[in-house]
Amino acid sequence: MTSSAPRSARHLWLLSVLVTVLSLTFAGCGGGGGDTGSGGGNTFPASLPNYHAPSEWIALLEAAGLQEYADLGNQLIRDGKVKVVMPPTLDAQFNAFSWITDREIWINAPMFSRYPNAGLQATIFLHEMIHIKSGESSHTGPWWAVQDQFAAYCQSRTQNP
Repeated sequence: MTSSAPRSARHLWLLSVLVTVLSLTFAGCGGGGGDTGSGGGNTFPASLPNYHAPSEWIALLEAAGLQEYADLGNQLIRDGKVKVVMPPTLDAQFNAFSWITDREIWINAPMFSRYPNAGLQATIFLHEMIHIKSGESSHTGPWWAVQDQFAAYCQSRTQNP
């Protein structure tokens, strides 16, 4: 038996933990009601550095076999419930925020410079959709395994382009 198999599994686990920690550290998760109409969000400003369109994120979710979340993302976009905002609308420390009751996601413009990779942007988007789909503002529950599954997919994609 070679040592590469356990090492590879360890790397995958570490990447999964890293992605989860980073997205929780910067995601700005939450929920509740609020005046989302004053968000000042525009549609998707392709002029932002490192901008990857939500359609790219959704394609990654589909490729990872997360069709339910891809469908939810498409529905939220169709309904105008995914908005790009800029500070001070959402504090610069946040990457995104989910308004669970309103089923709306605010993507904070600084996220694009912090996370230039489409996979990481998609992970943050998925994270907020997990809040919306589960109806939970906590980070506990079986639905969070989906984020680990997606991190594993992104890792395998990076290793085997």
